[in-house]
Amino acid sequence: MILFAPVLAALWAGLARRGRDLSSPAKFALGLSFAGLGFLVMLAAANRVLAGGAATRVSMMWLIASYFLQGIGELALSPVGMSSMTRLAPKRFSGLTMGAWFTSIALGNLIAGIVGGNVDPEKLEQMPLLFQRTAIALLVAAALLLLLVVPIRRMLARTAR
Repeated sequence: MILFAPVLAALWAGLARRGRDLSSPAKFALGLSFAGLGFLVMLAAANRVLAGGAATRVSMMWLIASYFLQGIGELALSPVGMSSMTRLAPKRFSGLTMGAWFTSIALGNLIAGIVGGNVDPEKLEQMPLLFQRTAIALLVAAALLLLLVVPIRRMLARTAR
């Protein structure tokens, strides 16, 4: 995260200088897509383990690749989300809006903990389905958000006036 935050910041700044800056919803969709790809990597690794049996060893590169993709997704989503919350919220509600942003993150972490807590390490066969469902949910959310980029951009342009 620390190494790639400046890289993504430079990417966003470079795109903005060229007049090709992505909107906040587009960056959100990109972040969700990268996170979904990270879970697809884990799906492939889990299927490899299941095909070879529980004693099958896989390279740690699967996990590194998954974390890398999810980290890039986080970097595309989190700073942009915080910036959007402070920029779009009415001044007198900016603290409340930031609180709502962080509450949504806390609820997401709670849900992840509940789902992860229900995974039985003795039942490896349930892992591919869990990774698949998570990847599908993230990629569907990204696709829906991409469909909403133009309408959201129009709404934001109207509120900026």
